[in-house]
Amino acid sequence: MSENLNRHHRRIYPPGEIQIHAPSAIRKSDSKLSLSAAAELTRAANSKEKLRANFIETKPAYRRFLSGGVVQTMFPTSEYAYGGVMVIAADASLLEKRDGDDAEILETKSLFDYEPAIQIEYYRQIVASIKAEQTIKLPRDNSSVQVMAFENTVATTSNELHRLPRTISPPHAHIVKDGDWIDPSFAPKHSHAFGFERKLLQTDELFVMFEKFWNEYASKQTILVPVPKLQMRQAPPRGYTIDFSIAEHASLLEQSSKVAEILSSHHTVYISFVTKLIEFKGAEREIRLSARKNRTPRDTSLKSKSLKDLVKLQPSYRTYLYYEDGRLLITISPLLFSHVGALDATDAIISRSAEHKQIFTPDELQAFKERLSSHHLRELLITRD
Repeated sequence: MSENLNRHHRRIYPPGEIQIHAPSAIRKSDSKLSLSAAAELTRAANSKEKLRANFIETKPAYRRFLSGGVVQTMFPTSEYAYGGVMVIAADASLLEKRDGDDAEILETKSLFDYEPAIQIEYYRQIVASIKAEQTIKLPRDNSSVQVMAFENTVATTSNELHRLPRTISPPHAHIVKDGDWIDPSFAPKHSHAFGFERKLLQTDELFVMFEKFWNEYASKQTILVPVPKLQMRQAPPRGYTIDFSIAEHASLLEQSSKVAEILSSHHTVYISFVTKLIEFKGAEREIRLSARKNRTPRDTSLKSKSLKDLVKLQPSYRTYLYYEDGRLLITISPLLFSHVGALDATDAIISRSAEHKQIFTPDELQAFKERLSSHHLRELLITRD
């Protein structure tokens, strides 16, 4: 098996339970909230008052203002791994406070609704964060670590009609590294809908259809020469990897500009692809077969639903950025029928509890954050236009 094929049989993050010591207990994937309860929590989190308090009025690791918005790197309140950071692109309307607008709900936007300069800055901070997380070690960590950025690139946040994994309106990504806090013995229990989605993403016919869409579009874009290659993934997260042959040692601006160009083009192609997917007879056959095999009351409704009725609001997919074999790679995992988020799709489940071992003291974590911020800031300032 060639190195190229071998690459796509690898996981990009270790499976298991991510055990974070925290005052309140939550295992994210076990949430049993109703649609209405989830929608209410989402609305509360996306009021302009709440978003300003959580993002604009906090001290970030790095922040840059641009026309139309601001992009910043910060340490999230609820981390997905020890020492992880978050990159967020905030809308200009959050910066321009008006009397009485605190209760307004911020409109959900795709990153690709913003100006290209904001897109590039967003990925510039993500790539810089990946590099910083690889370089700056947590206490007692002398080994190499796997670092990835993940994003729920989802059409909208949850509402009364749809459960989706995107929690806040502004585009945002988390950058996490692996470590001893992951319990590999924990086996996640995914929904039937996610299992079916994974199976469908391994359909050769479906991959060939998307590859054709991609090659036809990309070949007409002068900025995408040579056309980045796609490879269907054989390990979680299921989907496909975009290999655009850019080395890890390339400049930060070169890497982020290329990522922005590729993912902006991908977003356009993906919209056309999902429209075509609804007409994909192979998927219809798989749904009927899956419904016959599965006898649980929860899923028998598959028999009476069309593919159009089952597909989640689109465009929706999971995005991953990471280095492998000295190259920056992008993996896309289409989100079609389930509400499983990007982290869970790697078979890693977040669990926050006071019962988990406190691996690092607060002082150790604070010292790490200060070192990471300093390194991260220098990296960004050196490459700034």
